[in-house]
Amino acid sequence: MKPYIQGIHVYIFSVMMALVFSANAIAADTTKEALKKKDYRLLLMPMNESSGTKVCDISPYHLHATLFSPKWVKDPQRGYVLQFDGTSTWGMVPPSDSLNSSTMTFAVWVKADAFTDNSIVISKRIGTNDGFLFGFDKTGAVVFSPTRAKTVKSDTVANAGEWVHVAVVYDGNKAAFYINGNPAGEKECGSLEYNDSIAIIGSDDIVAGDRRGFKGCMSDLRALSITPSASAVTGL
Repeated sequence: MKPYIQGIHVYIFSVMMALVFSANAIAADTTKEALKKKDYRLLLMPMNESSGTKVCDISPYHLHATLFSPKWVKDPQRGYVLQFDGTSTWGMVPPSDSLNSSTMTFAVWVKADAFTDNSIVISKRIGTNDGFLFGFDKTGAVVFSPTRAKTVKSDTVANAGEWVHVAVVYDGNKAAFYINGNPAGEKECGSLEYNDSIAIIGSDDIVAGDRRGFKGCMSDLRALSITPSASAVTGL
């Protein structure tokens, strides 16, 4: 083969490979960019107000939560965060059909003092109402339940006393768990039970005598209507 022809072939091959790599990069970026689209944000609470009895939701739905017995503390790693005492501290999110999505992804940063069987992050299971629940059990396993009839847990556990990022990606039938971006198991759990109830943060009930909940600090709670890829979960 003549040198100039061989050179043309090498050039064409190089261009083709560049296009392939570029396409892959665009696909990856698209996955990450999808998470930033407001249409997918059902709930987005940075929890960094530093004072007051409100937590702002900067999603398009503006489901600002009312806080009861809140305590704001300044954390050296995450700035101002909301501290829950396990009994009297909780938040009430107004009713919204947006939190009845058939597919949902939940993510949050937590630093638990200790885990109990009712370390609730957010739930629509209030009184006799059925609905979803996202939280932890007493071992630190991440718990998700689309209905009272079915609860599933992560295979690995979160540690108390340190900041941990946890996420649950629910596709309408299965829940995939992530702890600090690492896959922590996937379980079948069935379909979501819809209701028009409020949602509560950090507790399992609104009745003072029955209230048991998360004990520790919480930051950056969010819910999305999409099911991101495993590689994109760390960006939540």
